[in-house]
Amino acid sequence: SLQRVDVQLKKQFAILKDIGTQHVQLQGSDLAPSAKAVVYWNENHQDAYLNVVDLPDAPHGHQYQVWADVNGKHLNMGLLEGARATGVALFNLPYIEHSQGFVITLENKGGSPHPTVDKLFAKGNMY
Repeated sequence: SLQRVDVQLKKQFAILKDIGTQHVQLQGSDLAPSAKAVVYWNENHQDAYLNVVDLPDAPHGHQYQVWADVNGKHLNMGLLEGARATGVALFNLPYIEHSQGFVITLENKGGSPHPTVDKLFAKGNMY
C-alpha cells in the first residue's frame, strides 16, 4: 500500500540524514573498474542500506550478492534482485555487528553460502 511505502521512505530518509550514519564507499575491482556502491551504516539504529551507483548487468543465470566482512569471514547480507542492479533503489541490508567492510560478488542465481572471490565486483572498508 502507499502508506507502507511512505513509512519505508521516511525511515530510509531518517537513516540517510542521521549524523551517526557512516557512508562506506565500495569501489570496483579489476572485473568492473567503474563499479560503485555506497553502504549507509547506522550503529545507533542498527540499520543498513546499500545504494548501487554502478554495476554491470548481471549475466543470465547470475545475480549479485552482498557480504559483510567480520574478522576476515564473509557473512551473507543478501541478494540484489533484478537483472539490472543500477539505479536509485536502496536495498535494505541486515545489520551485522562488528562488520569491518563489505563486498559484492557475482553468484549463480539463488546465491551462494560462500563468496566466489574471483568474481568480486566491488569492495569497501568501514574505516
